[in-house]
Amino acid sequence: MIGRWTHREYLTRLAWLDEQWNQPSRADHYLMQVAQEVRRVLHKNPGQVLLDHFRIPFVQKKPKKKLKPEDRKAKQGRFKRMMISCFPGLKRKTVERDRT
Repeated sequence: MIGRWTHREYLTRLAWLDEQWNQPSRADHYLMQVAQEVRRVLHKNPGQVLLDHFRIPFVQKKPKKKLKPEDRKAKQGRFKRMMISCFPGLKRKTVERDRT
């Protein structure tokens, strides 16, 4: 059962997935062979179709870069304008602030 994971458990799980998912099991090999045979039937040069072409690698996503504060504000402004344009019947409330 998946519950809350600690950071250490999460990193351990990712390391395990790196090892397990990049090495196909017996069922994966059968599926790759079936896909290879189907592709060989449809391919102009069947000898060029290799089993490794059907292996799907497990790759971790790279973390997103942190935005600069001015870029973040610009992105928030674009998002707000987009959301306001989605609901044309609503009027935007403006709040007067004391600038003293």
